[in-house]
Amino acid sequence: MIPAVSKLRKSYHQLTMPVAIIAGRDDTIVDVSRHSERLHHDIPHSTLTVEPGAGHMVHHSHALAVVNAVSAQAGTGLHLVVG
Repeated sequence: MIPAVSKLRKSYHQLTMPVAIIAGRDDTIVDVSRHSERLHHDIPHSTLTVEPGAGHMVHHSHALAVVNAVSAQAGTGLHLVVG
């Protein structure tokens, strides 16, 4: 972990705003358990969604999941479905 990120990590528990963490189960760049799950554990009140079949660019391949996660955190009650 680069020093700047390591220093910021010590403050994650102070975050009070909603945080949606969305990861791709098939990400070959960022390990879900080492990074996404750890971040979720470090940030109180965060949500973690792990999308099966998604890689590192989950916001491109599973855009609807990203929109729904942000909407849920914003409290809009909006949930989009395609089909």
